[in-house]
Amino acid sequence: MLRKKINRVESEPTAYVSLIPDPGAVTRQVYSTATGAYYPERSVAPLALNPTVGYEIKDTGKTVENAARELTDGHWYRLAAGSTGGLTPANEITNGMKVTAPDGTQVDRYTIDTTVGSPTYGRILIRENTPVSSPVTYVFVATLNVGSGVKLMKSFRSDTKGVTVMPEIQFDNDPQALFNPWQDGDTFTITPSITPSSYTATFAWKTMHGTAWGALGSTHYDWALSVNAATGALTINRKQMQDEINLKCVAQVNIDGILVEIERMVTHQRRLPKFEAEVRHIADILPTQKTIAPKLYVESNKVEITDPAGELLIPWYGPGTTPIAYGANPTIHVSALGAAMELGVHPKDRGGWKALEDGSGNYLVTSDGKQIIAR
Repeated sequence: MLRKKINRVESEPTAYVSLIPDPGAVTRQVYSTATGAYYPERSVAPLALNPTVGYEIKDTGKTVENAARELTDGHWYRLAAGSTGGLTPANEITNGMKVTAPDGTQVDRYTIDTTVGSPTYGRILIRENTPVSSPVTYVFVATLNVGSGVKLMKSFRSDTKGVTVMPEIQFDNDPQALFNPWQDGDTFTITPSITPSSYTATFAWKTMHGTAWGALGSTHYDWALSVNAATGALTINRKQMQDEINLKCVAQVNIDGILVEIERMVTHQRRLPKFEAEVRHIADILPTQKTIAPKLYVESNKVEITDPAGELLIPWYGPGTTPIAYGANPTIHVSALGAAMELGVHPKDRGGWKALEDGSGNYLVTSDGKQIIAR
């Protein structure tokens, strides 16, 4: 019997490749001819480009949407107005190249994922600004190791628009305000706007908790804050706020079709002013008297505070260090004063409100789902 090996031949893959910026990235820069500043400044906010490769083998119907793990021999090239020779080693860009940031420090000009098998193979972070009126083209080439191997190439063009007047965020209220709980109103509203007024903008707010910025409302620490979606106005319920609130207003401004993101900080601090305290309603007592009712008189800026316990913790003491009563006008048993019949009081600021959390950091709520705060 004669036998012969027959090999099955599959068709070559049909591949596609694109360079996709990170979601929300500002891909075009604006340059202020007045200040010499770029927006965004790439050394601080790098441009991320993600090679996205997929393929299909028609004979088998196999489809792969992310073939980054099957790429090798990846290279990036930078072609500018003065570049010659095309995709040559002279125009290749690699990890380790440096650029000077506005503060004078040296940072990596490019960061490239060169790890073969990585799901983000070829991803690049670009920290150089594109000169105004001098576009730069970034080119990615690689080999898709499917079939007999497919050579891939894709380019991305970066450009910058020069403008004379850059937009700025303005506020109709103090962006660095202090809250005096004894004299100021319960709420504080600050509304952003853009100058020049010919620009159109949308506003968003971020809050800082710990060391991280997050969208307002993304954590349970923003209970005292609310935003008017139509105007971008932010309102602080100061009677329920923490000791300090740090915010960032972020505006996306349309400059001749280019979206530019600018930001401005806002801080709001609860600050109880200095006060003077005096114990009143105390006099010599008869041997038969069982209780006393001292009253704490508090004055700030020459004005009597009618409800000092609202912002002050007021512990009263007998001869020891353990409080025997709390409040501005408590009823105290004479026996709690000890043989020395001494009465002391130590009023102190209650501070701002805080979220109640369990040992795992989960915030506590009431039976109807409302967050519990305390101080």
